[in-house]
Amino acid sequence: MKLRKRRVASIWTKLGIAALSICLAILITSIMLILMGFNPANIYWRLFVGAFGTASGLLRTVTKTIPLLLVSLGLAIAFRAKAWNIGAPGQMAIGAIAGGGVALFLLPNLPPYLLIPLIFIAGFLSGAGLAAICAILNDKIGLDMVISTLLLNYVMFKLLNYLLYGPWQTEAAFPYTETIPTSAQLPTLAGTDFHYPTLILGIVTMGALYVFLTRSSWGYEIRVFGENPQASDYAGISSFKVLVLVMMISGGLAGLAGAGEVMGVHHMLRKGITGAGAVYAASYGYTAIFIAWLGRNHPIGVGLASFFVAGILVGGQNLQAEVAGLPYAMVSVILGLMLLLLIAGEFLIRHRIEFGGG
Repeated sequence: MKLRKRRVASIWTKLGIAALSICLAILITSIMLILMGFNPANIYWRLFVGAFGTASGLLRTVTKTIPLLLVSLGLAIAFRAKAWNIGAPGQMAIGAIAGGGVALFLLPNLPPYLLIPLIFIAGFLSGAGLAAICAILNDKIGLDMVISTLLLNYVMFKLLNYLLYGPWQTEAAFPYTETIPTSAQLPTLAGTDFHYPTLILGIVTMGALYVFLTRSSWGYEIRVFGENPQASDYAGISSFKVLVLVMMISGGLAGLAGAGEVMGVHHMLRKGITGAGAVYAASYGYTAIFIAWLGRNHPIGVGLASFFVAGILVGGQNLQAEVAGLPYAMVSVILGLMLLLLIAGEFLIRHRIEFGGG
């Protein structure tokens, strides 16, 4: 048996290894469920039905897909350029803060057709600006972007807490703001949190990023820089321009997701608006890292992976209510195993195993 380095892995090789990683994660989790005294087939069937088998479950899955899609698309384009943005939770938080500030204090009396776009713009620009700071610091003083983006998450959460327990706190003295004006609230499907304008925005963004990466000169520079930074230097591609661009897009889309959650789901600024503190514990920003990996940093792949992971999260919530004694942590175990196996699968993408002599 020998290992040989692949020149270029085909898309089918990448998809096959991703599918194998998912199957192995499910197999390992099934063994764990059996050891805990549960029937894996029954658990997975209930998970599927809870996420996709009913109209209400499907709508909850699509609603959960919206922020995951936007944040994951942003991370995917950053990861394509080897810009390791771990700051999506903080960028989402600042987007929610900026959007909430516009709705509550800056321009609360504008009509919806002006106010809603301005809130989205404020969310995007604030997230983009926060991410750009990290790219600039990386270029000017060599500050590692993993460290800077990660630490800024804590800064943004502290800022959010300060506002919610301080100047923006509701008169009822609870840690959230007053409700945003009706003119700032996104239309939803009756009786649900499904804010379809943001979903449309996410789908359009997915298509736009695909065209941007595959058809534009900037997309070409991002791909070349990510695949071979040394070659990009010879080609005259500016690393500073590429890093700032991808980080601004990445942070901006996370900020857009934060503003969308304010307008479409919560209708106020509150703790847990980025997913932190929700039933599944991890924020949308950290879950989106896994989704970007699962979707192979490809816009269409990320879209499918967002829907898939949202289904697991929603189905897991349903399992917790229906199956006594099953910890919700099993959902995190499934996702964690998939991520670990996907990372391990990178080795098989870069190398092929050859059997036989010679």
